[in-house]
Amino acid sequence: VQCFSDNNWNLRGMVYSGDFIKYCFKPINIFFYFISEIFDVKGIGQLIFGIATLTYAWMQLELSFSLIVFIKLLVGLFAASLFMIAIMNFAASFCFYMINAGFVMILFNKFKDYARYPITIFNGIFRVIFTFIIPIAFMAYYPSLEFIPDKEPVFLTYFTPL
Repeated sequence: VQCFSDNNWNLRGMVYSGDFIKYCFKPINIFFYFISEIFDVKGIGQLIFGIATLTYAWMQLELSFSLIVFIKLLVGLFAASLFMIAIMNFAASFCFYMINAGFVMILFNKFKDYARYPITIFNGIFRVIFTFIIPIAFMAYYPSLEFIPDKEPVFLTYFTPL
């Protein structure tokens, strides 16, 4: 995720200084040009660490592994990555409407911290918020129910790719 969305953190300064206008004069999609301009190499290290951590946890939990499980895992990880990019793009868009909107980026970036916890630890209103309004429960909790042998997947698990 960080490899492709790190330029969002620069948007505030570009809009404020007027440098963002350069994206409007190229004959390609403005959003694609802006996002693809910077590739953050730190994200590759995070990807390697994430794969190693997932592999270690998978082996420690002695979960079964097959081609179907691997495809489900890739779909879940891809959907979670797209969601994180979308939430950061949404937060960055506030730079067009607010002066000094950097705090909005920080606030939305903190939401991913809540995705680390099972949705069951939150009370009812936060379960609704984290499932339907800011659906961070689809980043880790609902997809993980597909792989845990003692848990029966919830109906919402299958909406993760959507």
